[in-house]
Amino acid sequence: MFVKETISLFEEDLTDAGKFKVISVIVSEKIGLSLDRIDVTRPLSELGADSLDQAEVMMIIEDYYGVEMQEPEYGVASIEFFKKVLDEALLEA
Repeated sequence: MFVKETISLFEEDLTDAGKFKVISVIVSEKIGLSLDRIDVTRPLSELGADSLDQAEVMMIIEDYYGVEMQEPEYGVASIEFFKKVLDEALLEA
């Protein structure tokens, strides 16, 4: 299971690259893929994540950034999608 300490090693970086990095690490830890095998445009379902994995990834992102995000439909959420939804949530916060 993902441990928050993994991403707490990063300084808070709200740049696009920083958010992609944090979300990629969360996905990597959650579904057990190395970072070099993760494509930010591919749906998590294509990377081997099930709907529970997707929901847990979203909850970890929400906890890390202290926001609430709109839950995506299963099968369409990618790292790129989560970053976009995170950007929207950060604007509203």
